[in-house]
Amino acid sequence: MSEEQNVSSGQSNVTSGDVGNSEVEKMKAHQNKLLAELKAAKQKANELEAKEAERVQNELAEQGKFKEALESERKARLQSEETLKAKDRLFAKSVFEKEVKNLALQMGAHSNALDDIVLVGNKEFLSVEIDDNYNVNVEQLKQALGNLAKDKSYLFQSNVKKPFDVQTSGSSSVQKTKAVGEMSKSEIENALKALENK
Repeated sequence: MSEEQNVSSGQSNVTSGDVGNSEVEKMKAHQNKLLAELKAAKQKANELEAKEAERVQNELAEQGKFKEALESERKARLQSEETLKAKDRLFAKSVFEKEVKNLALQMGAHSNALDDIVLVGNKEFLSVEIDDNYNVNVEQLKQALGNLAKDKSYLFQSNVKKPFDVQTSGSSSVQKTKAVGEMSKSEIENALKALENK
């Protein structure tokens, strides 16, 4: 019986060994299954992370495009504003110059000196106000032109005596003089002395 027991126990040992091996195999299979699931989950997580990174990159690219478009629009608007301001300044300048020339003529400026008056008078004209409708403050402009007439009187007409050698159709008492090339040295000196005495 002991052999039977041994046989039966051997069988049971074999059976229990078989059972132990099958449990180990089941555990290994379960472990392999879990490892495969873990590997699949990691792969899926990596794919999701890659998709998220791609989404973030696309979002940033869209934001960049939006920022780029916004910046482009801002630059275009600023350029348009600058162009309008430049045209506005040119128009205001032309209105102001026309007003200066008209008023300068009324105040006795030489007609061929009007452009010079505009150029020379820039310092004087800084105090002249122009409103939003391009209306020039005429009183301030008159005062500026008056100051300019005092400082630069040669730009304005005054009661100037005619030079003695100018002949007019109504005057018969005008002395006739020779051209400078025809005069002698003493005649030139006498003419200069006569000019100095007047």
